Amino acid sequence: MSQNPIDPELNAIAASLGSLEPARSRIDRDLVMFRAGQASVRPSRWRRGAWNVIAASLALVALGEGVLLAHRPPPQIVKEVVVVREPAPAPVVPLVAQSVAEMPVSLPSESSLSLGQMAYERQVAQVLRYGLDGLPASPTVVWPDSGPRPASSGQMLQEELRRLRDPGDPS
Repeated sequence: MSQNPIDPELNAIAASLGSLEPARSRIDRDLVMFRAGQASVRPSRWRRGAWNVIAASLALVALGEGVLLAHRPPPQIVKEVVVVREPAPAPVVPLVAQSVAEMPVSLPSESSLSLGQMAYERQVAQVLRYGLDGLPASPTVVWPDSGPRPASSGQMLQEELRRLRDPGDPS
C-alpha cells in the first residue's frame, strides 16, 4: 500500500469541520408528538355527523323496504287445467341390414322437432333419423394471409416458443 502525503490545507479544513457543533432545533419534538396524540384521540365534528347521516339513511331504506313488502298484493292462485295430448310413440322397428338408398326418406314431424327442444336434442334426432348425412356442413375456417402457416403442431409449438423468446423490438 502506498501512502499519500497529507496536505496541510486539508488538515486545516478537517480540523475546522470537526470543531463544528449542530445547532439546536427550534422545534420541540416531545411537544409535537404530544399534540399529534391529542389530535388523534379527539373526534372531529364531521366524522360524528357523517356516521349519524349514514345510519339514518340506511334506517330509512330498511323502513321503506319493510313498508313495500307489507303492502304488496298477495300472490294470485290460478286454477287452470291444461291438457296436452302427445302422439303415441312410434313402434320400434328392429334394425335390418339395409342400404341407405333403400331406407325410406320422410320429413320430420312437428312433434319430433318441436320448438321446445334444445338445439342439441334436435340435432341428435336429426342424426338418428338421417344418419351422418343429416348433420349440417361444418364451417370453413379462413386463415388470414399473414405468412406461411406451420404444417404440424410441433412446428406450431416451436413457432410460438420462438415468438415468446423474441418479443420484437423494444418499445
